[in-house]
Amino acid sequence: MINTPLSRSVRGITLIEVLIVLAIIGTIIAIVGPRIFSGQDRANIKTTEILINNYQNALDMYRSDVGTYPFELEHLFTRPDDEDMAARWNGPYMQGTLQKDLWNRPLEYEYNQDDDRYFLYSWGREKKDTSRIGVYPKD
Repeated sequence: MINTPLSRSVRGITLIEVLIVLAIIGTIIAIVGPRIFSGQDRANIKTTEILINNYQNALDMYRSDVGTYPFELEHLFTRPDDEDMAARWNGPYMQGTLQKDLWNRPLEYEYNQDDDRYFLYSWGREKKDTSRIGVYPKD
C-alpha cells in the first residue's frame, strides 16, 4: 500500500482556523449585541412614556370630576374613602388594575395638595435620578 499525502481539502481544518472563526464570531456579537439591546431599551422607554401618558389623561379626568387630583393612583380604579370626593367620583378612570413599568416596577406618583401639582414617573431600567422617565409636574 502506498502512502500518499491527503490534499488540503480532504484533511479538514486546523485548530487555528477554528479559533480564528470563533474570534470573528465573537467580534461580530460584541459589535451587534449592544445595538440590539439598546433598541429594546428604547422600546421599553417609549412604552413606559405611553403608559404614563395614559395615567396622565386619567388623572386629568379624575380632577375634572372630583375637583382635585387623587391622593393615590389607586383612586383611579376604586372610589376614594372621602365621602365628598366619592360622591363626585365617576370612575373607574382606567381599566384593570395598577400597571407596572416595563422593568416590573410600580410607577411613582407624588401629589402635592398645597399647590395642586403631581409628579408621575418611572425610575427606568437603572433606578437612578438620571434614568427617570416621564417626570410630569402638572400646574
